[in-house]
Amino acid sequence: MYLSIKEAARLLNVSENEVRGYISSGKLSVERKGRQILISESQLKAIIDAEKGLENEVSKTSLDRPSASSYKEAFDLVLSRLAALEGQLIEKWQMFTENQRLHQLIRDQDQELAEKKLNIEKLRRDLVYQKRLCEKEIEDHHLALQEKWALMEKEASEAMARERERLEQRFIEERSVWSEKLVQEQERFTQKLTAMRDQEGFWSRLMKMITWS
Repeated sequence: MYLSIKEAARLLNVSENEVRGYISSGKLSVERKGRQILISESQLKAIIDAEKGLENEVSKTSLDRPSASSYKEAFDLVLSRLAALEGQLIEKWQMFTENQRLHQLIRDQDQELAEKKLNIEKLRRDLVYQKRLCEKEIEDHHLALQEKWALMEKEASEAMARERERLEQRFIEERSVWSEKLVQEQERFTQKLTAMRDQEGFWSRLMKMITWS
């Protein structure tokens, strides 16, 4: 049967802190079920029996006449208990130093974890900043391309207008030149036609003269 710390303290007629001291010193071994600490009833009965035996021994030695052997037995008992206490102190010290080492290890790990979290947060902020820079650069590049495209369209329109104007001017000049050539050809054709008509009149008159004679 297993008892809780409260029940064990009631059975031993001591405080719960003393029971915890027994557990820490190794005088009592426990079993754990989750957060619950359980102590076997047989261990508690053994402690009670040991205390009763010690009380009987003390009372017997106090009633009897003390002898050298009783003094030696008492001294040996004290020495054995001191040795047990020394062993418990050594064990406690070892547990304390191990506990301190574990606490230091936990603190170091917590500090390392905090530094890693800070580095991760810094990297996240850097990524956000780089992302914004890239977005701003892409936006600026897009605006620059739009401005360059608008300028190229404007220059192309102006170049086409100039080329159209040049072609129109050349067309006007060519038409003027061909008009002049056409006028000259018309004049030349008129003169030739007139000469032919004059020549035809000469032959007509000659035929009339021959015929009349």
